[in-house]
Amino acid sequence: MSTTTTPNTGPASPPVDKPRGIETSIVIDAPIEQVWKAITDAEELTRWFPLEARVKPGKGGAIFTSWKNEYQFETPIAEWEPNKHLKLIYCEPIPPGTKGPDGKEMFPVPFQVACDYYLEARGGKTVLRIVHSGFSSHPAWDNQFDGTVRGWESELRGLRLYLEHHRGKPRNIVTCRRFITCSPEEAWTRLVGREGLLAEGSLDSAKEGAHYTIRTAAGDRITGTVLFWNPPKDFAAVASEWNNAYLRARIDSGCFPLMKPEANLWISTYGLSDDEVTKLTHNYEILMSKLFDR
Repeated sequence: MSTTTTPNTGPASPPVDKPRGIETSIVIDAPIEQVWKAITDAEELTRWFPLEARVKPGKGGAIFTSWKNEYQFETPIAEWEPNKHLKLIYCEPIPPGTKGPDGKEMFPVPFQVACDYYLEARGGKTVLRIVHSGFSSHPAWDNQFDGTVRGWESELRGLRLYLEHHRGKPRNIVTCRRFITCSPEEAWTRLVGREGLLAEGSLDSAKEGAHYTIRTAAGDRITGTVLFWNPPKDFAAVASEWNNAYLRARIDSGCFPLMKPEANLWISTYGLSDDEVTKLTHNYEILMSKLFDR
């Protein structure tokens, strides 16, 4: 998987507002029709990306995604070429001073923010390329830009894991979230420290494809393969003990404008019973409470 970004080329003072974008790609061992379905079918979307989805297919339609919190998006479909190209419009420009339905001033958006998905069949596999464009180069957008870069790195690995190992299976989520008042660096130290995910073991030499073995402070021994290691912000891996679940730990420094910094622990499970998922959720809610509810 490779990622490039369009850098902020404006001078530091005063900042020149120019658009910047993200381009990343991943090779998935699945037919192109299955990859297209995974990004355009509501049920398939909830098996790797949001918690809820609705799709009105075709150009002029829309895709709704929700994480059952403030992160909810109704994205119009600007391009719909099955098995080739999907384009979603996340936000049209919003001039400074514009007020929303609640009467409050909205965060200004100088450029159209859009996401293009390009699919290409190659040697029995599918290359999925993402081009996410229109991010302002203003420093106020830096956290959102960084969070989106990292988000695609994690989400696309989750998509690949789903399609290559769990295709067609429903997903059951363990999600634990805490707003943080400490620094993001301190939050990371807590989350992956001896009182968090690394009660035993180490990730000091972690890199994509490496094997790992840890024991969490909740008492679980976890082994598997590292998928994404980006300290002090991100850890993503396959968790073999939970039927090759997708384990993610993430620190966000207020990813979107006006959002609070937070710590997240996310486990996408496939094939575990409801009782097993309920138990995991209970145990890791307790752990996250110990780490951050101080």
